[in-house]
Amino acid sequence: MDEGRNSDFKQIKIACRGAESLPIEAIQELQGNLKKRSKKDIELIITSIHRFGFSFPFFVWQSEGKNLCLDGHGRLQALAELRRRGIALPAFPVVFVDAVDLPEAKQKLLRLNSQYGSMTKASVLEFASGLTLDESEIQLPSGCLNLEEGQGREYGDIPFSEILGEENNYIVLKFNTDIDFLNAQTLFGLQSVKAFSTSQNKDNSDKNSHKGIGRVVDGPTAIRMIQGERA
Repeated sequence: MDEGRNSDFKQIKIACRGAESLPIEAIQELQGNLKKRSKKDIELIITSIHRFGFSFPFFVWQSEGKNLCLDGHGRLQALAELRRRGIALPAFPVVFVDAVDLPEAKQKLLRLNSQYGSMTKASVLEFASGLTLDESEIQLPSGCLNLEEGQGREYGDIPFSEILGEENNYIVLKFNTDIDFLNAQTLFGLQSVKAFSTSQNKDNSDKNSHKGIGRVVDGPTAIRMIQGERA
């Protein structure tokens, strides 16, 4: 992606609303070197602004007369690049976020950049059904989706688990009835285990635990179990 792709980009459309509007020179970056962005990353942001307008306000923490950016650093860099190319910049919508001090502001910035949850190829394809997407303009988590391969393609009922590493070989067994699965539990010795929460400050007493059944069996061990049954 290069500047020629956005050569007709003359004016920025504001496509969102905030509590106030500020020029980018009045907004200061807070994250420093926390997140690195390549020239390609900046061009992707510029393309998004070109196509859809400035669609998300800056999240700003005000402290000692400064407007410190909690969310929107990539957009700040993209807008600075657009100004370098001679495009006049308007004031941009901001949302003010409260924080008692700098450590709390940094805590909130880290949470803005945290990924709570995950996307899979199946979930993205379902969400994007009916949309025309350009893979070159969207950066999804690594390995999540190849849009070119995904368009018009049918997928099986059992999605591949990303937990299984590529360095191993697997056979996946599907059971349609509880009885068949109970038989497999007996054959392979699958045991119920307590699955405690991994979150901090959670009550992990027995009353708040739940049961889970291990389903990964060592291959050679499983073969010996099956051969032993046949014998």
